[in-house]
Amino acid sequence: MPYSDFKTSSDLGIIGDCIILSNHHFGTFELMVWSYGMYRIMVMLMACEWLCFGLYIYLVVRLGLIWLVWLCIYKCVYGLYYEVCGIGIMLVNWNKMMYLR
Repeated sequence: MPYSDFKTSSDLGIIGDCIILSNHHFGTFELMVWSYGMYRIMVMLMACEWLCFGLYIYLVVRLGLIWLVWLCIYKCVYGLYYEVCGIGIMLVNWNKMMYLR
């Protein structure tokens, strides 16, 4: 899919820049490739969050840093909020793409 078919907008969405498709007719395969790319980015971010979570648990159990428990809870809730927002943005953009056809 050529880069010229995309335009970026920083005023939409909560997580950084969203990619919005310009007026172009896309096939089903192209839409699947685009959504798979977004899915891979989300999985990578989620893996980083769980790696940090594992480090927090290690510090709490091994070093007895109880105050980190509250930091863990905050990190999980904050990360989950952004994951849900990311899924919502992806679905809204998918809906816009379907109407552009």
